[in-house]
Amino acid sequence: MEKHLIFLSFFILSWAWAEETIYVSPEGGVYQDRQTLAPQEALDHALPGSTIVFLPGEYSGHFSLSKSGQVDRPIRILGSGQKAIFNGKLKGGETGEPAFFLSSVQWIEIEGFSVKNYWPYFIRAKDCRYITFRKSYIEGAKRVFSASGEKSHHFLIEDNVWDQDPSGKMWNGLSWEELHHGEYGHYNGALFAAKNILGSVIFRRNVIRHAYNGIRPTARGRKRDEGNLNFEIYENLFQRIRDNPIEPEQVATNWWIHHNTIHNAHAWFSITNVAGSDIYIFSNIGWNDESYGLPGDHSAGRVFKFNNQGPFPDSIYVFHNSWYLRQNLIDHDYTTSLSHWNNAIEFQTVSPLFKCTFLGRTKYQKGYSFDYDLSNSPFDSGLRENGQEKHGIQGAAHFLNPKEGDFRLDLKSAAIDKGRVTSLVGWKSEFTGKAPDIGAFEGEKRFNGPTFRFWGNLYPERPRIVGFRVQAKQIKLSFSVPLKKEKSEVLCTLIQEGKEHSLKGKISGYHLTIDCSDLDFEKDRMEKILLPTLKGENGLPVTLWASVIDKIGVKD
Repeated sequence: MEKHLIFLSFFILSWAWAEETIYVSPEGGVYQDRQTLAPQEALDHALPGSTIVFLPGEYSGHFSLSKSGQVDRPIRILGSGQKAIFNGKLKGGETGEPAFFLSSVQWIEIEGFSVKNYWPYFIRAKDCRYITFRKSYIEGAKRVFSASGEKSHHFLIEDNVWDQDPSGKMWNGLSWEELHHGEYGHYNGALFAAKNILGSVIFRRNVIRHAYNGIRPTARGRKRDEGNLNFEIYENLFQRIRDNPIEPEQVATNWWIHHNTIHNAHAWFSITNVAGSDIYIFSNIGWNDESYGLPGDHSAGRVFKFNNQGPFPDSIYVFHNSWYLRQNLIDHDYTTSLSHWNNAIEFQTVSPLFKCTFLGRTKYQKGYSFDYDLSNSPFDSGLRENGQEKHGIQGAAHFLNPKEGDFRLDLKSAAIDKGRVTSLVGWKSEFTGKAPDIGAFEGEKRFNGPTFRFWGNLYPERPRIVGFRVQAKQIKLSFSVPLKKEKSEVLCTLIQEGKEHSLKGKISGYHLTIDCSDLDFEKDRMEKILLPTLKGENGLPVTLWASVIDKIGVKD
């Protein structure tokens, strides 16, 4: 026992100074020929820069973390993939504590766990900031990650796979009523759920299957500019979602929803009784090829779920999306201030169960702006009568293979070069022909669209890298807030094939453009870009947290 205490004291002291990795086993002690700590013991001794590795094994119970990392020096809590299993040992409908409870902490990363039988949560975070959850596989749970608290902001949820109901019974073996608030209401959750957080959520590259919802934050009692701000939802796959892949509740301001794939879902974008503004929905693709629910069930579906009473968002922009549908685009409900252009919609064979029309029974609103869309179903007469869809095309989109998710356009498609040139949020359409193509693809590639821009002053935003482009031997980095321009040029370092090259960069608003014209530069050969110390106009330094590219560093 004395030897163990001496070793443990030395271990903690050496780790505290050198930020060494701490290894964790289910019970602590010597495990797989390593000296380890038990989970709670390791979390209690965490310091900024600590890496806590959960070794292969089965873990259960619940643990709390009250220690914080520092800016770009997070406390990292790492699993061992499928070999580090968190088993909550609960059945759906039973209530237990989360595996991890985070309270008033910041700069934490949780990564690489295999999770099952945790109900209703796996992670709960209250009044936290700069929290990352990534690269984990989860079965079950009502809300995998649940955030709350009016001091909470900046959450990164990325590269996770969530199969809420691997049996598939939720998709076509249970009624919507049972799932919504009935016997199986324990499924009525989301991969990321939140209550009254300020905002800044990046939800990207996740796979959500056999689930009730994908992402659902609520801001009950909040005004339109007081919560659910600055959401980025992109490059996710939503598959067999029984209710809503994406559902803000009460408030949604500055939401960017793009480059997602939806394959079989009920109401894809649910924006009902939602105040707010500036919701951007672009470059998404989606198709339905399966029926769901029980006979006569709540299962007609729609792409956009609105309602017939407010509050309504001040502005929704829907552009350059491609849909292959068995249901309505919009059903009987409506919203206000909806801009809808350059979308390609192809309805499948109409059946008695699906009234497949462009707008269904939707009431025309004066705030609507519909144009340059393509649909093989007639446009709603109310739109034509009110001067909308002047450039709209009625006809087949001729997607290459929409049943398999290939929404590129056949060369004979009427959608080619027939879109609207658009300027929005400091961005202008990029295209190769006479005009943009209609739909989510420009030629062989998914349509790019504008890059995210932070909104508001309720909480601080360190400049984040939200865009990376290489064009004409220039590297263009885009940031979430404008950069402070102290000099006409800044010096950056490009590492390529082991060699360092000093390159000039120019700051202009939200962008840093690095000139590579004097270098034999190729994107695939680039190893890293080192930036000088940069600050935003708000005085805060650049952070690498949630960067869209990992080949970025900051000079010492």
